[in-house]
Amino acid sequence: MGGKADEYQAHYQYAYKLLMDERFKKVLQVSDEEKKRYNGNNIGTCKIGTACLLARNILAADAGTRFLWVGNIYNGGNGCFDNHEWLYSRTKLPLSGGRISIYHSAPILDRALGNLVEDLAKMPGKAPGKSLLDETMIVVTHEFGRDPEMNSNQGRDHWGKCFTNMYLGGAVKPGRVIGKTDEKCSKVVDNGWKFKEQPMKDHEVSTIYSCLGIDYSKKIVNTPSGRAYEYQQTAPLGGPEFIPRTDIEDLFI
Repeated sequence: MGGKADEYQAHYQYAYKLLMDERFKKVLQVSDEEKKRYNGNNIGTCKIGTACLLARNILAADAGTRFLWVGNIYNGGNGCFDNHEWLYSRTKLPLSGGRISIYHSAPILDRALGNLVEDLAKMPGKAPGKSLLDETMIVVTHEFGRDPEMNSNQGRDHWGKCFTNMYLGGAVKPGRVIGKTDEKCSKVVDNGWKFKEQPMKDHEVSTIYSCLGIDYSKKIVNTPSGRAYEYQQTAPLGGPEFIPRTDIEDLFI
């Protein structure tokens, strides 16, 4: 059937090899006690605690994984934090799209993330005297912030002007807040770095590339579409006319 079939066969065989690897089987071995510690009383279909627990095991296996993505989905849809309604409800209302009150969703995230950080901090890294947390950068990120004002449905709508991302471990210098908003979180008054514009997602991605040892300034010319691919764009669609090609180096100094 030609080259495409050969490519599929190679892909299939590689996936099968992963599934049969003894290290992969160990990654999936988690106790009920560990699942309870990471999940608490989370009744969601997609448990972020279990995902963080498996991420811990994958990192500990040290079998070549360089990047992991964990989604906070709960019961699907846009996830449990897409609260356009009843953000601060104390009752378990049947919210649409898998959403739940922040009084329910925030402890779930805190428990999952907190246990992941604690466990990685206790596990030895490759370098002498370093923990696995020292050698792993954790990024807690999202699409945008939330409107400082409540809407008529007791929720908060999308807000692109201000938002917060969190960086832990790796070479990140801890214990700091970089950047500043006004008192109402309506606008940024200090971008937190040497440039006069707010960092964009491009810069966050370049920061991750940098920690992975990838040159984010590269451009791939030979693509199927014939259009060059840049690891980081300097003039993204919908963005300002120009953004600096850089990582957020202020995180590390």
